[in-house]
Amino acid sequence: MVRFALDAADDGALVDKSWLEIAANPEVYRESGLLPRYLKAPLLGVWEITGRCGLRCVYCYNESPRTPPDLEWPIAERIVRDIISMRIFAFCISGGEPTLHPHYLDILRILAEGGVAVGTITNGWTMTPELARLMARYTTAAQVSLDGPTAEVHDLVRGKQGSFERAARAVRLLRDAGAQNVSVSFAGTRLNVDSFPRMPELCVELGADKLRTQPLSMVGRAGAVPSLEPTPEQARSLKDFIETAQGKYGDLKIEWGDPSAHVKVGLGIGMALTLRITQDGNFGVSPYYPIFFGNARESRLSEVWERGLREAWEHEAVRTLFAGGVESPVLRIPPGLEEPLHLTCRQPNGGDPA
Repeated sequence: MVRFALDAADDGALVDKSWLEIAANPEVYRESGLLPRYLKAPLLGVWEITGRCGLRCVYCYNESPRTPPDLEWPIAERIVRDIISMRIFAFCISGGEPTLHPHYLDILRILAEGGVAVGTITNGWTMTPELARLMARYTTAAQVSLDGPTAEVHDLVRGKQGSFERAARAVRLLRDAGAQNVSVSFAGTRLNVDSFPRMPELCVELGADKLRTQPLSMVGRAGAVPSLEPTPEQARSLKDFIETAQGKYGDLKIEWGDPSAHVKVGLGIGMALTLRITQDGNFGVSPYYPIFFGNARESRLSEVWERGLREAWEHEAVRTLFAGGVESPVLRIPPGLEEPLHLTCRQPNGGDPA
């Protein structure tokens, strides 16, 4: 998801490998003046604007559908304005199913008109020609979740009959509407990962620009069901297929991501590059780990960032959680993070973090 937000900016310089190289030797870059102590704003963000969702995916990292109420519109609109004023390059609007939010299109429009590169993720269930047209107008990247080449496979993983046809139709509608960077995401579990070699042909047929997958993050709903994790043999076969499939399907790009990269970079350089906002307004620095530094109902995003969110990876509690390193590339909840962790940033008077 973090990599998808980078794609929304369409900036080839901001890739995981470059930041990992910097994180391996941060002091060298700081001494040369190429790496600041912290950023004035995150480079990119992911905003789960709603917990509402008509599906129930077996692996969902944030366990949608969720019951906490979405932010009231005046508070959500204030976040939108802060994103623009902070000049954050790119934001990915997700959920839940983001199109179920009553102000979904308002959020896309205001961000786009404010100069933010906007990406969005959808399961496709609510897609119509008109919605596709407006998404194409306001976004620089749109991603549809398709977890199998057939209804039998996809619907099993996504928890709702008919979801495959809706997702496939959504890709076509976005393509026909002229949307930029239409991608298909595939979450590989033990139930469906063996079907991935049939996905490129489907993506070509649907007109997608990109097919992306990554190791399954064993957090959220997947973390509670260890048997969902692909076997080592399945994982090797998937990666081998991706390596050999490059360039064999016309212009279709096939990507393999590392969901642990943003954590390793954050721990390495000590500052936050990414931002997460949950549907109930919590501010964090990782889409996968429930570590939060304030809430939109209590403080503005810009205030929380300046009071310490920008240096979240240096917080003593965070360093303690990840003292043993990060398993790569599969993410798991470390001991001590079984429940969401709400940390205190520095106070406005400059006090130290709690």
